[in-house]
Amino acid sequence: MSLTNAPASTVSALPSVPSPGRRRPPWRLRAVALLCLTCAAVLLPWVAYLSTSLPRTYILTDWNGAWVGFDILLMLLLATTGVLTRRQHPLHPHAAFASAAVLVADAWFDVTTSVGSDAVVAFASAVLLELPLATFLVRHASRSVTKAARAADVPARIVSAPGMPGGHDRSFACPQAARPRSRGGAHDGVVCRHGRRQHHRLRQAATHGRAR
Repeated sequence: MSLTNAPASTVSALPSVPSPGRRRPPWRLRAVALLCLTCAAVLLPWVAYLSTSLPRTYILTDWNGAWVGFDILLMLLLATTGVLTRRQHPLHPHAAFASAAVLVADAWFDVTTSVGSDAVVAFASAVLLELPLATFLVRHASRSVTKAARAADVPARIVSAPGMPGGHDRSFACPQAARPRSRGGAHDGVVCRHGRRQHHRLRQAATHGRAR
């Protein structure tokens, strides 16, 4: 029996319980936030100092090594993002964010360190390839994180099956994403209105009620 096809007398959904107010974040989150904000504040005078003290030209002795190492890092990040996304690993949004950040850095340094015809190629590569790919990865990662957060925050849905032993209805709670999927794609256990799969326990309870 699916939830969409069941009559109103058989299946009923109770209203969602309002979520409690925002609680104070744990000390580790507060420490990370304080560390990042402090670093950002310290970088402000440092950037102002560099803007007036650094020379406009600089001779680098290992120019090829710097770019080869940077591109190897970008290659590894993109490969990691692809593998984690293919496996639907929970860390794939984090890898996508990291890849997008390195892509933006690659575009920035390509454009700012190139001259002549190389600058035209670097600019075209940044506009047509690196920045669009970074934007796509950020959007994908943001949607994945938001979807996971909403799924974890959805209150339990109550599904009632009349005719249970004892002369009263029996209810089952069904969080939206609390139960993993089996290899066949179906949820194990109860299924809420988001899954729209067959509910094994509810079906057995309804069948047992009809047999009585």
